[in-house]
Amino acid sequence: YKTALKLDIQSANTSLGNLYRYSDDKFINISKAIKYYTRGAEYDQGESHLELGKIYYEGVRSEKIARDYELSRKHLEEAVRLG
Repeated sequence: YKTALKLDIQSANTSLGNLYRYSDDKFINISKAIKYYTRGAEYDQGESHLELGKIYYEGVRSEKIARDYELSRKHLEEAVRLG
């Protein structure tokens, strides 16, 4: 995936975000997932917006990411718009 990022394949951001969010427990890093999802969202990747919306809706206590319903709504609405 990192090679794909170097080649400017925008969907790789969403894939890397998924890797850091849904991987085995020892590899989960929500902060890194947010970093890559945010990059994907900048390229109008609907799935990145969806995942950011879910993260901000739920919050992540272990990584001190507070719930942010306004930010969640923004990303979820953008995900719907992008289809």
